[in-house]
Amino acid sequence: MFLNTDNFRPPRWEDPRPEPKPPILTKRQEKVMVLVILVNLLLMLVAPIGGASILSALAYFFP
Repeated sequence: MFLNTDNFRPPRWEDPRPEPKPPILTKRQEKVMVLVILVNLLLMLVAPIGGASILSALAYFFP
């Protein structure tokens, strides 16, 4: 049996496409993100104090 390989070209394998990179935040988006985080941290400190003062005021009015 004869196999003619004169014009044989192996199939080209396509390289797998690289994973798309996650979008990078712009400078304005970074500033907004930092601002939101700082406000949340501030509220974590202030909100319990405010909640405690409201509870103490209710306890004062309704003994």
